[in-house]
Amino acid sequence: MTAPNTLHSSPTEIVVVEDKNEDRKSIVFALNTFVSPSHIADFAHEDDARAFFERINASAESSWEHALRLIILDFHIDGHNSLPFLQRLRAGKVTRHTPIVIFSDSDERADVRKSYGLGANAFVTKPVDYEAFGEAVQSIADFWLDNNRV
Repeated sequence: MTAPNTLHSSPTEIVVVEDKNEDRKSIVFALNTFVSPSHIADFAHEDDARAFFERINASAESSWEHALRLIILDFHIDGHNSLPFLQRLRAGKVTRHTPIVIFSDSDERADVRKSYGLGANAFVTKPVDYEAFGEAVQSIADFWLDNNRV
């Protein structure tokens, strides 16, 4: 995780769950470049992200519900698909209404359908080109943070 996040620090606005180090760093860099100062938490492993979300979903602090604005979740994490994790996020008190964008190497129609079926708000295939990758993250941020209302 980039910066330690506790329930006593500034609430996280954006969470990135991506096991590929280069992709995770690129996503965070793009968000920091294109989004006004935000509190971003990034996780390389599902277990760490799960523990973080369990803490905020169990918290009685309503500031978390209003602060968490976007979750960017890789479709394949820690050697398996992240659909069970997506399902758990949708069951959480705070995360059930938070926009979740699946950002994936996959462009398989079945993966897209399953993701939407379990509550993903969007499914974006990661571009291979570095510049296009940054532009995709910028588009995600522009729509979900600037134009969308939850």
